[in-house]
Amino acid sequence: MFPLLTTPLHYLGTKEIVSIVKKTSSDHLLRSLSFVLCVLVPSPDDLLRYHNEEYVCEVERYNALPALKKCRLSGFGGGEIPEYLERSIRYLTLSDEGLAREKPWVKSEYVVDLYYMQEFSTEIKPDSSVLTNSDLKGLIFTLF
Repeated sequence: MFPLLTTPLHYLGTKEIVSIVKKTSSDHLLRSLSFVLCVLVPSPDDLLRYHNEEYVCEVERYNALPALKKCRLSGFGGGEIPEYLERSIRYLTLSDEGLAREKPWVKSEYVVDLYYMQEFSTEIKPDSSVLTNSDLKGLIFTLF
């Protein structure tokens, strides 16, 4: 469907994702990739620390701000723009003084709720009646 995506997203780096955003016109793809790029935007306190240490984070190195703005305009142009996208754009445009005034960004929208619903395999010990009842002795060997 999307010829640009011949590699799964979890193998792509920031540079490739920004490149795909700049080339595509699909609003569905822009919405999805905006979420991926926003995950990579550091919290304001981390971003300020990076600037103080003269470290360039990935989203700044590959100039993700125009890509995020394209996602906001083309991907969510007709609807409500998510808060995570607005925050990401705002943090990347703020000066160091502005970043110092911002509160840390706890990215609660990225918590995977399905983690709390996962099933874990545990050892199931057979009921003692299965071992003692002669009619059910074959049952234990078919279960295990």
